[in-house]
Amino acid sequence: MLLIEVAPGHPVLPRTDTSKFPGLRKVLEIFKKSNLTQRLSPSERRVLELFGHLAEPRDQIMHRTLPDDLEASVAAMSLLGLLRIARRRIGEKALDDIVRQSPEVEADIFRTIRYMRVEEYCRFAEQLLREEYPDACLEQCPNCGTASILAGHCEVCFEEMACLDCPETEEPVFYPSWQRFVHECIEVECPHCGKTHTA
Repeated sequence: MLLIEVAPGHPVLPRTDTSKFPGLRKVLEIFKKSNLTQRLSPSERRVLELFGHLAEPRDQIMHRTLPDDLEASVAAMSLLGLLRIARRRIGEKALDDIVRQSPEVEADIFRTIRYMRVEEYCRFAEQLLREEYPDACLEQCPNCGTASILAGHCEVCFEEMACLDCPETEEPVFYPSWQRFVHECIEVECPHCGKTHTA
């Protein structure tokens, strides 16, 4: 996708209506040996770096018995990054045609990231969001700690959010909406004034 976007006339791309595209290793090598990466955003370059680490686990899965300690975090971060980039590059409708389950599928992928790598992913995902919504003022997610709430939904950890207005500051205070089904009364701390309010 990225190669087609930044170099549609590249010789390795198919010249006919066939769908025979070059493999991942070949495309990564093309980006590595050319100045094409200059046409990518920082987060798109980060996705290419992550894809560079996928060859070994891919070979483990395809050619050997599935290992007990398979590290899926890099694959999960790569896929979530690619879905976000695809949304920006080819549009929401095209992405829906590919995924058709958003955001449920992203939440499942997010849960495969190991705890020790979640912060790395959150910083990366936040950068992707800043590139996609450069002028938006995104609210802080209480679940993952990133500035990532858009229309009552965290775009990084994929939690649905409920909201109350702080009576002190009149600023919105978000909390995971699932808490409404678990607790009758919820105490929510306002990140703006530090006071706790009942939701």
